[in-house]
Amino acid sequence: MKLKIALLLISTAILYQGYSQSSKSSYDKFLSDVAEGYQELSKPPIKNYWEVLTNTAKYLFTPDNPLFLDAIRDRAEQYNGNEEQALDSLFTQVFRFLKANALWNANREVLKDHQNMFQIYNSQLCPCITSGVTRKSELNEVLKVQKTCIADIITDTAFLYRLKSVAGENTLNDMFKLQQFLAMYMYGNCDIINYKLNEVLYGSFVHEQYRNAISMLRRREGEKVLRLFAEKKYDSLALIFPSFKKYTKQLTEANNKIKEPGMSMRSYYFQGRGKPAISRTYISITDSVPVGIDVTFFNSENKLRSVITSMEIKRLEKSDGLDEIIEIKEVSVGTEKEKN
Repeated sequence: MKLKIALLLISTAILYQGYSQSSKSSYDKFLSDVAEGYQELSKPPIKNYWEVLTNTAKYLFTPDNPLFLDAIRDRAEQYNGNEEQALDSLFTQVFRFLKANALWNANREVLKDHQNMFQIYNSQLCPCITSGVTRKSELNEVLKVQKTCIADIITDTAFLYRLKSVAGENTLNDMFKLQQFLAMYMYGNCDIINYKLNEVLYGSFVHEQYRNAISMLRRREGEKVLRLFAEKKYDSLALIFPSFKKYTKQLTEANNKIKEPGMSMRSYYFQGRGKPAISRTYISITDSVPVGIDVTFFNSENKLRSVITSMEIKRLEKSDGLDEIIEIKEVSVGTEKEKN
């Protein structure tokens, strides 16, 4: 599976390059990418259809997918820069498209051969589940009701007769092997199942990965700022940190510390709490004691599109004759005047 996913991400990068000259919107490009990824992930044999859905979310709604990042950034412009609303809209539209147009792309023959049987199951099972839960019900409650409904319908002689009339030569073992395709059919044709599974997909995977994408980008940017300053690539640096010239002293100190023997660098991201929430990126440059410095970059916003607005340094020093580390924070940043 890991090899398949690696190849999938590589193909995404190739597709992205091929699309660069295309007139397609970022949404269309991402939609095509998700449809192709879902088709690959849903190829038989399917051991667990829930894993097909979760893997589609995990491997395509990811910060490693440039098509996903572009689609979010562009859609946010329709929502006055609100990326949370853009993400919700993007997920809803993409998975609505999958349900209507691409659910069976890799399994058309299965649907053709067994659709009548799936319909009979769904016509009994879906109303039973729907009568026992609401959209506000927890997924575990929905699954519990589903289990009860299955136990009820398999003792219904009228249901079993209808099922047998369309099952043909299929044995019980054959029908058991089709249960994951029944799950696929119900995802596409039972509203309460579709709604609850999408709710979990969005909250536990897609939205979580969006937050991870922000964290990953901020940490990479923090490290990149130090590298660009050391390489004197100031034009590129200004795109990430427009006011960097005010912090030449701090950036120089951080880069000098990196060069010292035994130093290692780790990065962290804090999304901030309260209103306004001030997000920040921490770059810790220390030895094994740890002695060194903590660099903090303050970000303009907690979303994909953001710039660094300011920075500060905390020094971690060991006092003479003492074992403890004393942390000294620079209260006054001591900015320098911008140079033309």
